[in-house]
Amino acid sequence: MKRERLRMTFFCLPLRRPLAVLIALTAVLLAAAGGCWYWWRVRYVAPCPSSVPLLLRTAKTAGKEHSGSISCGTLTALGSYAASGVLYKKSRQPRSVHAVYRFTPEQRGLLAERLRDGPVSLAVSVSAHGISVPAAPAAENAADGTLRGTLQGVFSFSLLYDDDFSESDGFSLHQYRADHACARVPYNLLAESAGSGGSAGVPFTVSIAAAEMVPAGILIENGGVRVMLDSLFEVPLKIGWDRQNLFFAFGTGGGTACYDSVDFSDGGAVFGRGDAAAGPASAEMPHMIMELYPCDDIGTWRNQAKVAFTVGEEELSARRVLGQTVQRVVIPAAALSEPFSPVKFTLQQEMVSSVFMVPPPAELSSRTGSLVTVPYECDPGLMLGWKSSRWRTPEYELFRWPQFPDVLFIDTRDYGVQDAFFRRLAFFVEKKGYKGKLRTDQDMAGLHGYNAHDYKADDLARFFTTAAEQSFMLGSREYMLLEILLANGIVVRDGERFRAGRGCIISISQESEPWRRYMLLAHEGWHGIYFSSAEFRTQVSAVYRSTEREAVAFLKRYWESQRLNYDTDDQMLVENEFMAYLLQQPVYKTAEYYVQRSAWRSVIPAAGRLSTYVQKTGGSAFVRAAEQLNAYAFDTWGLAGGRVSLVNR
Repeated sequence: MKRERLRMTFFCLPLRRPLAVLIALTAVLLAAAGGCWYWWRVRYVAPCPSSVPLLLRTAKTAGKEHSGSISCGTLTALGSYAASGVLYKKSRQPRSVHAVYRFTPEQRGLLAERLRDGPVSLAVSVSAHGISVPAAPAAENAADGTLRGTLQGVFSFSLLYDDDFSESDGFSLHQYRADHACARVPYNLLAESAGSGGSAGVPFTVSIAAAEMVPAGILIENGGVRVMLDSLFEVPLKIGWDRQNLFFAFGTGGGTACYDSVDFSDGGAVFGRGDAAAGPASAEMPHMIMELYPCDDIGTWRNQAKVAFTVGEEELSARRVLGQTVQRVVIPAAALSEPFSPVKFTLQQEMVSSVFMVPPPAELSSRTGSLVTVPYECDPGLMLGWKSSRWRTPEYELFRWPQFPDVLFIDTRDYGVQDAFFRRLAFFVEKKGYKGKLRTDQDMAGLHGYNAHDYKADDLARFFTTAAEQSFMLGSREYMLLEILLANGIVVRDGERFRAGRGCIISISQESEPWRRYMLLAHEGWHGIYFSSAEFRTQVSAVYRSTEREAVAFLKRYWESQRLNYDTDDQMLVENEFMAYLLQQPVYKTAEYYVQRSAWRSVIPAAGRLSTYVQKTGGSAFVRAAEQLNAYAFDTWGLAGGRVSLVNR
């Protein structure tokens, strides 16, 4: 019996020992797995307080560029990286680290309240360290679409929503779609701005817009560079970038920042207009605003330095001007054929300091019936291709010249509308035999005014004062004109009378052929500059006095032959028209312009020997005068004969 028991013990021992070892190993592995799971959860998932505050705007200040914010507490961090606000992982090869934050229920409630008024743009304030060291690309997104959405050397900022988090605990980031809207900024853009050697602690800001759905949180990925987060805050809605202040703003679809371009495809969703629809709603369309660095050398008037770019398929350019700290270019989206499109810089993009799409001024939408008194701010070059279907009123549109803010333009549907606004005024101000007198519609029947108009403040005030004193009944469009002038400070009400304010008003018409509109815009634009600049008037007067008398005499006879009926006894009017007829076309076309007109059958009987004089001299006197005025205009404003615009299509 003893021998049998010993045999059984001998055979059982080898079986019990491996089982015990296996049980022990299993226990150790389970404990290690539990520890790893606990460490991973604390490190990456567990909710805890963070030092990153959320700052939102109130409804009253939300639309203002510079306004205060209210603190809405700090974000909830998921893991220690997020809690510390420092994203960095030491390794031989820099690796990307992500941080996830959730909004508290109270913060989401405030965001929902803000979203009821329209899209909200949230921005992170960040400081990057060691950005001069380039990093290799990371692996592509995982096949299941999990959290691997960025490249090394690229900072990434995304908004997260409820379906990005696990339903079981509400905090685990269980999925992150590869097509998730993500705002990316390559660090080489920051290194370029910080200097060739890079810099430790370069601060920058990245924003992304949210629309309709309330975000549940945010995701930050550092792209392998040490990153420190400062705050999450609301900024005014905009899309674009500012390389001077390192601000990068994205629409709801996100994207990757690049100084060669900017994508405005999200503009319709962000600013509430999905298309470039016609009618008064065009006033609600956003504006594109570009700022250019100062320029010490703008070239010559024949070969002027400029920034060229495309908006969709449309080609535009912005010429440079001397003596400006910042050159600001404003392009209303309503002026463009494809406003919500990518913008690509094709020439001198390094001159661009910033480019943004922003909401339009709220006052643009103000109107009383068919009366619009608030002008668009834009370069005259944009007026020429502006479709009348996008005007705020069917009969006319108003524009203000940014370079000469006292000059107001009114473009009319046709000559009939233009005459209703200006014909009586033309006779009162300029026509020989009619000046200073108010004529009835019957008196002017069959008489031609002009195809384009320009009137300074004191003449306008005198016209409306005379009408008031004589109880003269003006037309409805003339009373609309008065409201426009009053609203823009060109004339000022003084009891029952009117006095001059500042500036002038200019008009062209859609009925003119495109080539004629271009020339008339230049002609009338130079009148606007003449009214606005005392220095230019002095220069014009000096050139006029030094020009051969025969040339001046021919010009007066030419006006007479064309029945323009200018009052040639008005010296200021004569010098003003002398200048405009010289600068309405490029200098190299001046000789041809006057030689051709001196040979017209309608001109020869009135001009006589003066026509022969122009033919024999080849219009040389006009060329010399035009060259002098052209040189002054180019050096002073960057403008030139035949062109009063800096922005061209």
